[in-house]
Amino acid sequence: MKNFYYFSSRKLKFVEIKHFNIKLISAITALSLVLSFISLGTYIKFTKRTDIEFLRNENEKLVAGLNQMFDKYDTLKDKAELIADAGNSLRLSVNLQSLSAEDQEIGIGGKAFNELIPLSSVESVGIVEKLSNKYDDLLAKVNFQKLIITEIEDKISEDETANRFIPALKPVNAALGDDFGMRFHPIKKVRTMHHGQDFRCNTGAKVYAPADGKVSFAGRRGGYGRTIEIDHGNGYKTLYGHLYRFKIKKGDVIKRGDLIALSGNSGSLSTGPHLHYEVKFNGVTQNPVDFFYDDLAPETYNEMIAKK
Repeated sequence: MKNFYYFSSRKLKFVEIKHFNIKLISAITALSLVLSFISLGTYIKFTKRTDIEFLRNENEKLVAGLNQMFDKYDTLKDKAELIADAGNSLRLSVNLQSLSAEDQEIGIGGKAFNELIPLSSVESVGIVEKLSNKYDDLLAKVNFQKLIITEIEDKISEDETANRFIPALKPVNAALGDDFGMRFHPIKKVRTMHHGQDFRCNTGAKVYAPADGKVSFAGRRGGYGRTIEIDHGNGYKTLYGHLYRFKIKKGDVIKRGDLIALSGNSGSLSTGPHLHYEVKFNGVTQNPVDFFYDDLAPETYNEMIAKK
């Protein structure tokens, strides 16, 4: 192995370097370690700075996204409040009790959130949880309004069903004759109560049911002659006097607009062909004119129904 020397100024001669190879390797290793630590420190410092910048950008994006979500929440909240107001108006239109302001505010408070600034990870989790809770509140509000709408729909359906049994249709397409109320009787020659509405029509005019119901009587009844009585339920009954011919019989279930008879001149109290028509509610005669539309003929009504 080749020997290495160095000149000693103290001894003024060349001195052999013992174990040179080991010392050289040690020096190189030490230098390498120093350079490695310097490089690693530089890398870590640079990387840390890059990661922080990346995380800062991501946090800003997260905050911006959350703010957008909060704005959308406030918009949905406003729409939910409009729906609640509309629902309350619809409740009144179908004779349901209106809701109090407290009832309408279920799940909805004031402005949901304040303006956000960059947050720590812990605070971000809290905001997300708060947003989730607000979403649940809004969902509760929507579900509550769905129940209100269902209630309104049920009430409308109930009213439509009930209206089917109210005598709202003219029984015959004819001009009005003697009205409901006190009158001078053409046969008895005294002032008496006229309990119905007469229609001036010839024998054979078609008579229609003004509402759904069940025929409770079809036969002769004193001065009314051939008479039909229909029980519409809910306290309503109608009577048709001085008929010529029946198109139904007792016990038949009928619908509004069904042909039930032909008008005539039967009965001792008839002075000529016409239809005598009565409406009773809980046994008390009512003015039939208060129930039907004079400009809606039964034939027209049937045409409208057929087009549905």
